[in-house]
Amino acid sequence: MGRIQKKKDPQKKRKKKKKAAAAGASPGAAASDGRKDSNKPSRPAAGAGAKTGRKQGMASGAVARKAGDLLEKGYIGKAVQFLREVKVELKKVTWPSRRQTIGSTAVVLVLVIIVSLFLGITDFILGKLVQMVLG
Repeated sequence: MGRIQKKKDPQKKRKKKKKAAAAGASPGAAASDGRKDSNKPSRPAAGAGAKTGRKQGMASGAVARKAGDLLEKGYIGKAVQFLREVKVELKKVTWPSRRQTIGSTAVVLVLVIIVSLFLGITDFILGKLVQMVLG
């Protein structure tokens, strides 16, 4: 889980299909769904579904693969992938210590007070000048 998963290049998939077609095999036989996982069952060959009474390509493994593909491609899959990547990136961050955080906060507060005093005094002076000119 600590590694960023890279998306597979769709052009590689096309090249494999073209090579398989050039070799005489059908494009679906070389890479049925573009995955390299050998543990997954492959799609049934043409006519294989006739023996079991199922439609071609609707074996139980195909249904599970379709659901997995939808999760990977849909909003949920993208959101999960994004959160995994965020978790990995946050582990790389060097967080400041408590002392550094308090020191930085103090510097910011002092600068805010100085700037607000400067702007307040400037506003007061310019307001008095406008009153003298108009009044």
